[in-house]
Amino acid sequence: MNKALDVIVIAVFLLVLSFGFWWLVSPSKEMILVKASFKGDTNLILKLANEGANINWTSKQTGKTALMMAASHGQDGAVKTLLELGADKKIKDHEGKTAEDYALSGGWTNLARVLLNP
Repeated sequence: MNKALDVIVIAVFLLVLSFGFWWLVSPSKEMILVKASFKGDTNLILKLANEGANINWTSKQTGKTALMMAASHGQDGAVKTLLELGADKKIKDHEGKTAEDYALSGGWTNLARVLLNP
């Protein structure tokens, strides 16, 4: 009888743990937005924005935004889409860099000009 109870307790524990684990690794809309920006997927960027994703979300670890990721990888369409959606190009990451800085360091001078203009 005691063994049966142990098995039930372990099963419940594993069930709770598995749901808890899924919750921890399930990416937020903002994390998906950053990945979409990195890849230049403007359709997904627009979809996530329409679903309420925070366009100016910053990573706790780095302070980087979706705009910075798009700029650092030369994703012209993603940068323009994010700016049209209201992305703040003045945000600085934990190193003090802006999206313009990332565009320049990646050699994307046209993007840097877009980010420099008001």
